[in-house]
Amino acid sequence: MGGRLEVAACPAVLLALEILIVGRAVAVAGPRTKRSVATARILPGPKAIWIRVGHEQTKNSLHFTCLIGQNLPGKSILIGSSSRGDPMDRRPALEAVNYSSFPGSSPSYRNILRTALVVALGCLASAFAAPAALTARSGKTAGPSHGWLVIVGGGQLVPEITRRFVQLAGGPDARFVAIPTAGGDPVDLAKVKQQFIKTFGVKSVAVLHTRDPKVANSKDFVAPLLHANAVWFYGGRQWRLDDAYLNTLTEREVKAVLARGGVVGGSSAGATIQGSFLVRGAVKGNTIMVAARPSHRVGFGLLSNSAIDQHLLVRHRENDLVPVIAARPGLLGIGLDQSTAIVVHGNQFQVIGVSKVAIYDNTTHNGKKYYFLSHGQRFNLATREPQ
Repeated sequence: MGGRLEVAACPAVLLALEILIVGRAVAVAGPRTKRSVATARILPGPKAIWIRVGHEQTKNSLHFTCLIGQNLPGKSILIGSSSRGDPMDRRPALEAVNYSSFPGSSPSYRNILRTALVVALGCLASAFAAPAALTARSGKTAGPSHGWLVIVGGGQLVPEITRRFVQLAGGPDARFVAIPTAGGDPVDLAKVKQQFIKTFGVKSVAVLHTRDPKVANSKDFVAPLLHANAVWFYGGRQWRLDDAYLNTLTEREVKAVLARGGVVGGSSAGATIQGSFLVRGAVKGNTIMVAARPSHRVGFGLLSNSAIDQHLLVRHRENDLVPVIAARPGLLGIGLDQSTAIVVHGNQFQVIGVSKVAIYDNTTHNGKKYYFLSHGQRFNLATREPQ
């Protein structure tokens, strides 16, 4: 697939964008992981600007990486990059470009260059937008095939929930990691450690926290996760987890804990981040169900093809997921009340705790677009029916 697009950025200048799609859907990392690359060259002068948008699709997720660079005599330099879960979210890469660094470039030249980058990125991202939407509609909802999820609706962590989490981790001597990043600043790491040990009754825990995705993408930062049996995400605002960890080595190592048969749990924001579609991710406030920024609509996808809400009955949120699922009927909506959790493994989950869990499947049940599950009930994610 190839093509050529000409864009008049201003009456005096014509910019040519050559767009070439290379290797769509080529399996390079195993039978269930596919990657493809799109490249574009912007030719406003002798020093060509290039853009490369990468697309990686796995069983449970889609990720997009954007690199912007410039060819100089004898070398090629990187001038902007981003890695996000939505192909249309190209602002991070654009904002990373230092336009004043181009030798001899005037302000008008830099404005033209920025316009060209916006157009080129739009063209490349659009090539991947349709496959992303198709996957979201057609994907199956499933938990980890080897590990477990403990997804809690906020509020007090009752003993039944903490005991189950520790049991699935392998007992109080297991290797635990706590991540309090969803909370506001300042974060007292020592206090978080003491609180976790007291709440869960375990021997020790490593606390990981950063606001910087570059740090989250470093081997030193993720070292405690490499041998961890359990990870716990504290509550707060889920967009903070996205900003720090989405598409980083930290996210990958959390998923590796599950692949080894471990457990990942979280409450409130730490529950919602485990779904694939992130609700209440807007920085402006947690009453906004769908954030304007695409990257704040992407969860970690530990429970694939799902949208998870919390504090359901206490905060009277029963109807909030209805329009979200109506607009995205392929998703399974799950709303959890406080002090209530679902324990997920493979194609099923069980309700534990003191209250109820609501299921949103875009059908009507006794006049409502949701129905409730109570303590002890099991749910089949493959058939989307209670067991």
